[in-house]
Amino acid sequence: MLIHNCHTHTFSSNSVPENLLPCGLVRFLARRRFLRRFARFLNRLNPLSSDDIFDRFATFLRIGSRPQKAIFKDLQNVYPAGTKFVVLSIDQAYRGAGNVPQPFEKQLEELEELKQIHGDVLLPFVFVDPRRNDVMSLALDCLENRGFAGIKLYSQYGYFPYDERLTELLKYAETHQIPIIPHAAAAFGDYRGSKAELWNLLNQCKLENIDLKAVIETLTKDYRRWGTIRQKICSFFGHPVQYLYLLNQYPNLKISFAHMGGNQDWSYYPPSKEEIEKYGNIVGEIKALLKTQENPQLLKEKLEAAFNLNWLFLIEQMMREYNNVYADISFTLSNPQFFPTLNNLLADNTLRSKILFGTDYYMVEVDTSEENFYSALRQGIGEENFRQIAETNPQVFLESRSRILA
Repeated sequence: MLIHNCHTHTFSSNSVPENLLPCGLVRFLARRRFLRRFARFLNRLNPLSSDDIFDRFATFLRIGSRPQKAIFKDLQNVYPAGTKFVVLSIDQAYRGAGNVPQPFEKQLEELEELKQIHGDVLLPFVFVDPRRNDVMSLALDCLENRGFAGIKLYSQYGYFPYDERLTELLKYAETHQIPIIPHAAAAFGDYRGSKAELWNLLNQCKLENIDLKAVIETLTKDYRRWGTIRQKICSFFGHPVQYLYLLNQYPNLKISFAHMGGNQDWSYYPPSKEEIEKYGNIVGEIKALLKTQENPQLLKEKLEAAFNLNWLFLIEQMMREYNNVYADISFTLSNPQFFPTLNNLLADNTLRSKILFGTDYYMVEVDTSEENFYSALRQGIGEENFRQIAETNPQVFLESRSRILA
């Protein structure tokens, strides 16, 4: 079996903004060997912390304080020889969380060097933020000249996936079938700028039919999700509904939703019988309304309802509606309680060909080890299902029709 891990990271802690933790703790923790115990102490001082943020950073910094080549070597050691890895770069320079010590271009150079060493085993994706100057040229250079295999989006950092500055790149990606992996978990990542700056960014939403403030308020009050208010607000940027607007413009984009909605939404899946009866085709309904624009009031009602629904429920419908929409199970399936749900999804003939194996190394080390994730999942869903998500489906998703990487 030729395994493909379709969601990993090797970026170092130098790619993290200095103010992502308060009081300069990012750099402080990075220099401390005792950071794990110190982080737990900080969590106890802050019992209202939504996600044990200091403990998570301790794990991140313990691994990420080394060069990318060392991180990638550790990842490779978990898997059989020949395993292929999608390695997602990250650009946090415009997140509003302070200076990033390592320039993004340097991170990309290191990935390019790793690609030259490891060849087809390593499939780097270039992170795209429309606020970066000349982002189109940078992305095209990576895709056409430097061996990069796809595009990474993380809209929760403060931009919409259909930002006009990405227009030419999205057209190019659709034409050449370049795979795109957007972050798609409800309450991770956020924009750290001022409240005024945040609302200025939110007001760039292209869904003119909706009551923006009402939708945002609904997201902040969602009982199903933990996370800070800021994280819940910023989930609006990368909500699956935003990608319905994007796919209305570029219906043949090849997209894989990272985390497939996230563990919080998997915990509340499937929706109630009433929700399924009422909203079981809402993606198809919105798709048709966006295409015709004949009933603005009905479109407004459908959009506002969709923002309040389970992300996995929406992504599942999108995978049925669009031939090129996939999803990976990274981080989410580190929780074995979700194995039965995954097996049920894989029993569906349509969804079976759309789900990808991924782990989110090394971020998943916060909750479990890479080896435990991989081995437990493989055992929990069986060899036939694992082959489907780790070999068969990734080969289709990662194939570029134009063969520009050949």
